[in-house]
Amino acid sequence: MSSYTAIPYQAKEGAEVSGANVSVLFNNIREESLKPLLVQHGFSTLDMNKWYSQQAFLDVIKEIEQQLSYEELVAIGISGADVLELPAEVTDVYQLLPSIVAGYDLHHRNVPEEEGYRIEETDTEMRIVCNIPYPPFDLYGNIYGLVKRLQGGNSKTHSENV
Repeated sequence: MSSYTAIPYQAKEGAEVSGANVSVLFNNIREESLKPLLVQHGFSTLDMNKWYSQQAFLDVIKEIEQQLSYEELVAIGISGADVLELPAEVTDVYQLLPSIVAGYDLHHRNVPEEEGYRIEETDTEMRIVCNIPYPPFDLYGNIYGLVKRLQGGNSKTHSENV
């Protein structure tokens, strides 16, 4: 059992997120209306190779969540799936889910070791258990969009917050 439980919208001091991860807020169906908010929080330009404050990213997401409907928020997560790169060997959901776990670690640094995703699997179900400071719409949208990209796959997945 983990001794760390992520608190919504609260990053650990010094935690950072990759520019590639932040790019979902620059490339989505609401990007024009989000630009003033991004600028307000220091994201006026984006460098995909740069690391950004996870807390600043969470602050933007929290404000966005207050302005948009849940469906629009999920749509942002789905559009995020368009910019996420998948390894060539990922061809179904059974390979997709471990790559999502690895992707969190790849796009976050200086976070507690227990922060991220883990997979629980039974004979009939795969579950992603989240221990992250982000709201669930992003992961839900990402998984939906990535599974759609894989053209199906086994849809016996769901997300659960710790």
